[in-house]
Amino acid sequence: MRSHKVIEIRNLTDSTYIIRMEKNDFTFKTGQYITLGFSGSIDRREYSIYSSENDDFLEVLIKEVESGLVSKKLKRCKVGDHLDVDGPFGHFSLEETEIGKKKFLFIATGTGISPIHSFVETHPEMDYQVLHGVRIEEEAYEKEKYPKGKYILCTSREKSGDYYGRVTDYLLNNPIPSDTVCYLCGNCHMIYEAYDILEKQGISLLEEASSLFMRGENYQSAVRTLYDCARSIKNEEKSISILKKALKLVPGKLQDQQIKALFGLISFN
Repeated sequence: MRSHKVIEIRNLTDSTYIIRMEKNDFTFKTGQYITLGFSGSIDRREYSIYSSENDDFLEVLIKEVESGLVSKKLKRCKVGDHLDVDGPFGHFSLEETEIGKKKFLFIATGTGISPIHSFVETHPEMDYQVLHGVRIEEEAYEKEKYPKGKYILCTSREKSGDYYGRVTDYLLNNPIPSDTVCYLCGNCHMIYEAYDILEKQGISLLEEASSLFMRGENYQSAVRTLYDCARSIKNEEKSISILKKALKLVPGKLQDQQIKALFGLISFN
């Protein structure tokens, strides 16, 4: 656990903000996350790193959750406060050998843009497009930082973005070339629906699971995300379908034992 001094706070909306801290000697790989909380407090929360590997500071993008404990506390922090940082954790990362050779599509909803911002700030030379889904334009967090033509804003509640509708609507109406490397981060329902759309468009997701949000991700965490999504759906048939899809994305030798150890409730036969 390390203590980092807060050096700047940027309020992007009434509920969303960025905390910038001294980096000290902290190192990470773009796409990783940290746990964050006030020094001396037992309360911690996981946040993807928003800043670049090359920045001389450490940033996280946080949305205050009405029922959240840590996000509300962190909203009240001030410049000069010290926060405890643990990590980095996770393996949601770019394949270095592909950066200069492949075309990337980064699909995010809400604050799921955080690790994607870190990706493109660390590797601006990439051939990439960002597809960001939000409700209203106010939630297009720091969209001005992305080069012209690289960022597509999808707004579902107002016609203020580049596309009126959800990111999944955009994908349906704008098929993605099958050789594109896709990363998804955000709402679990979006991830599930986008997965199906991309798969039908010819992107080989099961053979190249690393081309999705599952690339290098801690598989238990990623599968748990889909599991939570499944539990929130009342339709049993659709829930099982989601869980079977999660099972296919887990490394082969670990499938049965690890999934059943995690959940133990549903047969995947």
